[in-house]
Amino acid sequence: MFALHLQLMNKRYLIVFDDVWNIDEWYEGLMSSGLPDEGLWAGHLRLDRVLPKDCGGSVIVTSRLEEVAVKMVGEENMCRIEPDKDGECCWNIFTDSVTEGGLADDHPTLRSTKTEIVDRCGGLPLAAKTIGEILRGSLSPASREFGAREQASSLRSL
Repeated sequence: MFALHLQLMNKRYLIVFDDVWNIDEWYEGLMSSGLPDEGLWAGHLRLDRVLPKDCGGSVIVTSRLEEVAVKMVGEENMCRIEPDKDGECCWNIFTDSVTEGGLADDHPTLRSTKTEIVDRCGGLPLAAKTIGEILRGSLSPASREFGAREQASSLRSL
């Protein structure tokens, strides 16, 4: 980690740890390898304390488990993102995912199931994208016109 610190000094960087579920031996080994045992370095297992930030360096950690993110970056660096309350963001993400497959976002079946789709997403953008991709992939060209309602109702089983 000390070598990485030296490499990143006086540089802009962005490191992303996405969807972290736990801190395992790899992370603990990374954070303790090559760090001096004294001074500012002693006992730190947090990224915000061992990587240089003087020239715009940043670390992003995403996790569904707050305690994991706190261990990695500290409470003072946390930015909590709440689910979309009104559902409009999720609806836009959903329609973008569906329309990539050629299905019109103003399709009557989609409009009639908007409330159900938004409810299923629970305000989570990734859920909206995934449901849109599943629906897009399951709709054949023939069923887009006539069977889309039956395909969309299969969302209940998700």
